[in-house]
Amino acid sequence: MIGATGTGKSSLCNTLCDATLSPADNKFFETSPEGDSKTLICKLHQTKWLGDPGEDEIITVVDTPGLNDT
Repeated sequence: MIGATGTGKSSLCNTLCDATLSPADNKFFETSPEGDSKTLICKLHQTKWLGDPGEDEIITVVDTPGLNDT
């Protein structure tokens, strides 16, 4: 995911990895409800693609620091 700080990149990454089913403290990518920068380095997680229940494809989700981040 690439985009500005606070636009929800890490939240989208967690959704794609189905981290919404995990406890809040066990998400793959750290988030902030205030939109603060939490991702300091690129992080990745491999997970099963949830788009087609009949497929066992593995995808790699990559989260990046926000653009224009200080």
